[in-house]
Amino acid sequence: MYFNTTSVYEFKTLQNIINNLPENNKVHIVSTDIAQGVPLLKKNQVWASRFPSLFMLPSLLKNTKIQSSKYTFDSLYEDLIKYKPDTIIFPSKEIGFNYYNYFISIDSRLKRIYEKYYKIKIVNKYIILSKYKEY
Repeated sequence: MYFNTTSVYEFKTLQNIINNLPENNKVHIVSTDIAQGVPLLKKNQVWASRFPSLFMLPSLLKNTKIQSSKYTFDSLYEDLIKYKPDTIIFPSKEIGFNYYNYFISIDSRLKRIYEKYYKIKIVNKYIILSKYKEY
């Protein structure tokens, strides 16, 4: 059986990031892997998205003619407004693609909220947005 130690390391890094978040923190992990989403939260943290993961994103990126990409961006924006996550985590090297940069280059609504209400910090390969004022 093949065992990928790199993914285990990254999983532990993400778990450490989550474990160091304050209680009652509303968290959204923008990941295409369900294992790096809801299951990692502690009992005193809140999942701040309607999706447990964005597993459909790689397919959407490959086929720009799919109408569901508009739905995906609209959903991400609506979830930001509805849940107002305290922390948004982007695994920046996931599948060799930086979703944070992609989202802010495609959707000006996401970019405006991310840049106006969140501080950005990079921990290992993760881009972490921490809300510093309410919107």
